Amino acid sequence: MSKENNVSYPYYGVGSYCPQSSDKFANAVAGQILRLVSEYKGGVMDVGGYTPPYNEGDFPDGFLVITLMLEGAPEVKIGIVFGQCDVDSKPAREGVDAHAWLKAPLDPHSGGIYPINFDEAWRIVCIVGMCLSLQKVTLSYGC
Repeated sequence: MSKENNVSYPYYGVGSYCPQSSDKFANAVAGQILRLVSEYKGGVMDVGGYTPPYNEGDFPDGFLVITLMLEGAPEVKIGIVFGQCDVDSKPAREGVDAHAWLKAPLDPHSGGIYPINFDEAWRIVCIVGMCLSLQKVTLSYGC
């Protein structure tokens, strides 16, 4: 149980294998998301994965979109952009902008979630899915 974020979910130890990844960050972000979407417990989660642009430049490594659905509740989307660099070309790492997301819960970019790599991003998805005790999870990957 994470006392730091006042969120109750099981923690089964280190979930990441990449030395750059931060389990502490992934757990904190998952906790932020769970506070926003707790009413979707027992619902359905679709996770979409998208490739980065093929041209070089200031682009992220990829993008995950969590879509949560529950009968009687509006669909919501949470986007996770991983591998984005900041203005100094260092990996960007940002948690949830809850205020912005609440204004536009169908815009997957509104939450401003930026883990530094896929490992952190996937850890966030897994924690959220596990804690929501979902009926069904679907995965899709494409452009």
